[in-house]
Amino acid sequence: MTDALYQPSGMTYKYGTAWELLRYAASGAAEDWALIYKPGIYAYCYELRPDEYSSTAFLLPASQIVDQGEEYYDSIAVLAQEMRV
Repeated sequence: MTDALYQPSGMTYKYGTAWELLRYAASGAAEDWALIYKPGIYAYCYELRPDEYSSTAFLLPASQIVDQGEEYYDSIAVLAQEMRV
């Protein structure tokens, strides 16, 4: 999934918990509920562009929206292909 995020732009993405990567607690999200009430379910949370060091926080320039969408879609497609039924 991480490898699929690198295409087509060559952006670098990391994976891990919000605390490991960003040093903030992110509790109460949908994936928390899923992991507690549906053990064994796949639960992911994406923090998309820009990165944590950007002064624009979560405001993505219009010029990057299509690339971001394609990267995200490709990553989810890999997840869907690799899931056990």
